[in-house]
Amino acid sequence: NPEYKGGYISDEELLSQIIKQYETTNGNKFIFALSMQNHMPYTKKTYENYDIQITNNANLTKTELYELNQYIQGVYDADKAYGELVEYLKRQTEPTILVIFGDHLPSLGSTYSTFLKNGINGINFYTTPYQIWANYNIEYGDIRKLLSPSALAIKILELSNIQIPWLLKPFEELYSKYPVINANYIVDNKNDIIDAVKEEDIDLVKKCELL
Repeated sequence: NPEYKGGYISDEELLSQIIKQYETTNGNKFIFALSMQNHMPYTKKTYENYDIQITNNANLTKTELYELNQYIQGVYDADKAYGELVEYLKRQTEPTILVIFGDHLPSLGSTYSTFLKNGINGINFYTTPYQIWANYNIEYGDIRKLLSPSALAIKILELSNIQIPWLLKPFEELYSKYPVINANYIVDNKNDIIDAVKEEDIDLVKKCELL
């Protein structure tokens, strides 16, 4: 009997399930939790009440503003649940690393008009925020602002002082040279957007594709 909000399982319910897994699983653990509450569509009325009211400073249409209001309420609820999880983990003695990230931007406006009207374009179309937090002192080292989501696995293992398994070694080398590499953008380790990987790294890319 999970709690729903707006048609999907709520982030508060997700939070309770994470804590349940945390408390009932012995030894080292890896918990991957996927939030659904704030998933589209945003065109239908999702919530009965809104904690956040947004103002229209970007000449948004009535429809665009309506969709954005649905989405912002979901962000508010997700942030609240995340904050509660952080406060819970602060009280725990087991060393824990918490990572939160998004897999894509929401679909807002006709052909992403809501983003364009707010000056979001280019590589920002393919960028979502992420945060790494721990309830103990860790050496964060060189954590880049722009980082492919798949590179987070390498970073988490490094922060956990867990040896990188052989299967991920090629990816460790790849992301040390190109922190961002996907179909739309490549960013090198100098944070420059480039057109292609270096010729000497093509075999490394192919090895990672094969894996």
